[in-house]
Amino acid sequence: MPRATYKSAVVEYRIRLDVSDATVECSAKIDTGAVTLTADIEPLATAAGVVDSGVAPPTAPGKREPFAEVSHFREDFFACLTARRDALFELADALLCADGPVTGPVDLALVAEHRRGHGAMYGALNRGRLDAVRLRRTLAALSQPKAADDRLVLAVDVSNWLRPDAGCSADRLFCYTFGRGRDQHLMIPGWPYSFVAALEESRTSWCQLLDALRLGPEDDVAEVTAVQVRRVVEDLITAGR
Repeated sequence: MPRATYKSAVVEYRIRLDVSDATVECSAKIDTGAVTLTADIEPLATAAGVVDSGVAPPTAPGKREPFAEVSHFREDFFACLTARRDALFELADALLCADGPVTGPVDLALVAEHRRGHGAMYGALNRGRLDAVRLRRTLAALSQPKAADDRLVLAVDVSNWLRPDAGCSADRLFCYTFGRGRDQHLMIPGWPYSFVAALEESRTSWCQLLDALRLGPEDDVAEVTAVQVRRVVEDLITAGR
């Protein structure tokens, strides 16, 4: 086997970089004889936010970095799942990452984020459980959109999930629809849901949902709305919002 020979040498580099409007100097030494690399990169990492410099970056009171807030929410959401949590969590990821609207559960099994088979998916939908109270409090603890005068603006609306062909589905109600077909107002079987959301300040269709409840045949919309708003406000106060 041919053998290569070389001389040992130590090469030292000094690098001057501009990171985040600050000039950082880093040094590195390479010993070719020992094939080792030693580098002092802490100043660069500190400027880039990788290493803790001992001084916290300026952050507005009551706010967290968006990435950190999303990471914490994923952990909290996973904790809200009480049965079949792994399968349900992957199912939620697949629902968010799917290209275009989801027309059926079987389509989610083809999304890369869903790493399980059809059996696990339907098992999670049939046997999975979620702590709704804990999830509602988790949503209330997130950063909330506010109006120009720093007020929270809550809105309540009832939206219908129309299921005219689901004859075996229980507790369907006749949902009043507007402008379907030839500008006709029809009563179509389905499930009405009452939503409470925090509205954005600007003109946008985005809002932050805080509570959702399916209305039953014996529910009174006014009473359900009052209960929803009361508990959402209590959760917001508890979360310090």
